Amino acid sequence: MAAAGGVSFVLLSELFQKLRGFSLLVRCAAGGGVITGVELVFGLVFNRALRLHVWDYSALPGNLFGQICPLYSFFWCLLCVPIAFLTERIGPRKTLPGA
Repeated sequence: MAAAGGVSFVLLSELFQKLRGFSLLVRCAAGGGVITGVELVFGLVFNRALRLHVWDYSALPGNLFGQICPLYSFFWCLLCVPIAFLTERIGPRKTLPGA
């Protein structure tokens, strides 16, 4: 799960840099979609293909293969609120001279 979180954070920081002029609602909705996509990919690999059973949303309404569901997609949108503010504080990455 640490890998999914790391991948999500890197993708979100890039996404939020590109969406700087957009409202917080738009950024969080897009970010929730990114995290849900990462969760689906990781879930299909680790839960379905490798049978590790890290999580299972099959009992929740609207789930897709038991790997993602609307309720957790909403939670990921909410999680994007502090991440959006954090990425604003971090700012764009600077490259080192000669790099």
